[in-house]
Amino acid sequence: LSAAACAIKISVGGINAITGGKQNEEAPMGVQDYVVGGTQPWIDGIATEPGVVRQFVAMKLGHGYTIEEQLSNTTNGGIQIDVFPTLSGSVTFHHGSSQLALDKSPSDLNI
Repeated sequence: LSAAACAIKISVGGINAITGGKQNEEAPMGVQDYVVGGTQPWIDGIATEPGVVRQFVAMKLGHGYTIEEQLSNTTNGGIQIDVFPTLSGSVTFHHGSSQLALDKSPSDLNI
């Protein structure tokens, strides 16, 4: 697996640093919520609005200063990094005899 063959989602305190949205929420249509491994040399901060990035700064939890406290009212803290490797070739997923839609959750598919 090469470094260029993955998508990397970076979150701070449960807030996606690329979109400014919650870590596990689906990005709006047409918005990329990850960086491509091997092509993104660094990340300086968190997006707060289109074209605006605020620098990462370490702050004490519980005083309302952290991005997560301001946006999601939680105090988990830390940096979360999710790495998704590229699947080689064409893949399909099945449940029984039914082919599953890759853009649906198990809940959406009633499985």
